[in-house]
Amino acid sequence: KVVLNELNNRIVNPMTHTKWMEQVAEYKKRYPIRVDSESARSKEILKALQSVLPEGFFAVTEVGQHQMWAAQFLKHLQPGHFLTSGGLGTMGYGTGAAIGAQVANPDARVVNVAGDGSFKMNCNELATIARYQLPVIILLMNNQTLGMVRQWQTLFFDRRYSETTLDTPIDWLKLAEAYGVKGMRISKTDDPKPILQAALDLGQAVLIDCEIPVDDKVYPMVAPGASIDEMLGVEEVGE
Repeated sequence: KVVLNELNNRIVNPMTHTKWMEQVAEYKKRYPIRVDSESARSKEILKALQSVLPEGFFAVTEVGQHQMWAAQFLKHLQPGHFLTSGGLGTMGYGTGAAIGAQVANPDARVVNVAGDGSFKMNCNELATIARYQLPVIILLMNNQTLGMVRQWQTLFFDRRYSETTLDTPIDWLKLAEAYGVKGMRISKTDDPKPILQAALDLGQAVLIDCEIPVDDKVYPMVAPGASIDEMLGVEEVGE
């Protein structure tokens, strides 16, 4: 604490990146996000989540497709309220980060958008969430696969799936219950909004098993060996 306070005191002139932010805004107009049948469900779920969350919420992610969808479809009004490991690939990051965000911001709502693969890396931390009665919401985007790797295997490796299928049955609601955490489920056909609202209204920790299609994909992406300016799934608009 002493060291961090001293570091804060030394930040006299925070950096600004006006020109870069203007360039990013232009990119967003020129290269809009592709949303088709392979990502529509994830957008629907995350937009529903956005609609029921109060202002000042924190969104945390694990690593994978859900991480990209969260970055694309959740809009944040305050800087520093989207916590993710970026390109570091830190599976298991989200649960611990959600705990930290909730402890540091006890009056805020914190949602960990997780994938079933990543959540398995750190799901034992449900014990910590329950012990300290932290009202963290875990939205488990459950496609029973390592979705990002499966997407690569589908598109570039002739569907030769290796070590990506997670079809060993796990009852996530029973797992949550075992740790003393409320469990809820959103099926592929459910309207997600009332279920998400009900979870928030409880004011306690909730694990939501959210079923999504196994072959939903996230775009844009770059093929193996391709340049960053050869992204797949980008629809360029104008000059």
